[in-house]
Amino acid sequence: MCLGGCCALSILPTILYLATGVLQWSDGDGDVASAAILLLQAAAETRCVRVHEETARQHSQLLHSTTDKLLTLVKNDEPGQSISALLGARAMAALIPHAAPAPALHYPCINHFRQCLDEPSHETFAACCAVVRNIWSSSASPECVSWWARALAPRLIARAAAAKYPVDASHTKAAVAALTALTDLVDVAPDDTAREFSNHFNIENKEM
Repeated sequence: MCLGGCCALSILPTILYLATGVLQWSDGDGDVASAAILLLQAAAETRCVRVHEETARQHSQLLHSTTDKLLTLVKNDEPGQSISALLGARAMAALIPHAAPAPALHYPCINHFRQCLDEPSHETFAACCAVVRNIWSSSASPECVSWWARALAPRLIARAAAAKYPVDASHTKAAVAALTALTDLVDVAPDDTAREFSNHFNIENKEM
């Protein structure tokens, strides 16, 4: 998706509104929800709006507003007015790496991801690790990667270290998912952040 900056900005609110609406109406349909997330991602990744400082600022504001809407949806329990925790995390991950860092939004999102990673289900944890990898992708700013790494990496490290002697296949799957996400983090994080968590993991692993 790449239109003229002003033209793209004029239609992005509608695209973002439709995508969040489809997420609400998907009712657990994986294909429909995935299509909505791809639409969010396309709107977030459009480059034309970044040519000028003002259009880039407005684009970030649109992404912030949509992220705020997603936070509302994951907290709502009313039928038709809510989305699942993991679906909300997937949608947020499509937007966050492409928006200017905003602590007022990032920290509620971080808390949501923490809750997803704290789920006892190994399958849910592994699925959430795959989503986390999108947050610290190569397209995210170093500041964004550092925030999210410091908030979430300790949970991944602890889960990976605790699986040194896995009890079943799902336990192993969770550990592999955590290690894969951590490997991605080391590849894209600023040097000081990467060293910090590499050392942290080595310490955790030796203590097991």
